Amino acid sequence: MQQHWGMKALDKSGFTRQLHRLHETLKYLFFSLGQHLKQLNTEARYVIDSFPVAVSDNVRINRCQLLEGETYRGYSASKRRYFYGFKVQLLMTHDGLPVEFYIHAGSEADITGLKALDPQLPAGSTLYADAAYTDYALEDAWYEAEKVALLVDRRKNSKRLHEPW
Repeated sequence: MQQHWGMKALDKSGFTRQLHRLHETLKYLFFSLGQHLKQLNTEARYVIDSFPVAVSDNVRINRCQLLEGETYRGYSASKRRYFYGFKVQLLMTHDGLPVEFYIHAGSEADITGLKALDPQLPAGSTLYADAAYTDYALEDAWYEAEKVALLVDRRKNSKRLHEPW
């Protein structure tokens, strides 16, 4: 950087401080970009899923100084293991472009994250989700109020199975 622009490279601490200063700007930029991508998504099909962000390994939870409490201990079913940290709910277009996100404690359920995220989708949209997002009351209320269909991959013992077609 110094050769090309006459600036010294930022060390890790300086980069972190700059990033924290730009927190609100980056959040607004991501929100604006997400709104623009929603307008460009003419098919109005979206996908939501979550992934864990582990802060500490399971064995070192007792010594973790970044977080405290059992609210951050979560379970990742796809990896079949416990983690200590956060979950990120990511709403994206069917092409995989991220539109909205929500970060919450690892012990919270995915459906709780969806309710807190409260995505503002255009009327007539379809949101695809896995079985962790099963909530019949939310599906009905969302469709009646905003005409957004929440299509959840149902479990075999579900009360509302999908039609075979």
